[in-house]
Amino acid sequence: MEAWARSFAGSGMAALSMRLTKQLSTGGDHLAAAGVQQNGGASKAGPSNLVFSPLSIYSALSVVAAGARGRTQSELLKALGAGSREELAESVAKMMARALPDGTPQRGGPRVAHACAVWHERARTVKPAFRDAAAASFKAVTRAVDFLRNVSNTYRGRDLSI
Repeated sequence: MEAWARSFAGSGMAALSMRLTKQLSTGGDHLAAAGVQQNGGASKAGPSNLVFSPLSIYSALSVVAAGARGRTQSELLKALGAGSREELAESVAKMMARALPDGTPQRGGPRVAHACAVWHERARTVKPAFRDAAAASFKAVTRAVDFLRNVSNTYRGRDLSI
């Protein structure tokens, strides 16, 4: 497990994981300070359990960075520890190859499954270059869905074609 974890240390994922852990494991203090109520209206700080997937978060933010421009792109690349979109795509491809080489668990490493998709409003289009980059670098599919229609009516009407 240690060797497997060390193989990701060179990417920005390790640093992002540590920052996320620090931010998310404060027991809700940051939420209480922002006035967000938890636990049925009572804002309580204290120790709690937290589980998240750094690889999933890193992967999702990487797909977003692939389509971002300007300041947003710069901030995402900095947060992900990459100098360019190309460097980020290469890093993610290597991580995915190490994590999911052939679908079988690696000795000493965790068993990982990965699903990645970009959903966009049906009335809008995704640039072909972004769609192709998402598929090639992140193994992500794109899906056009109707975000504007009332979901509850769609469900009751059994129109589940998403």
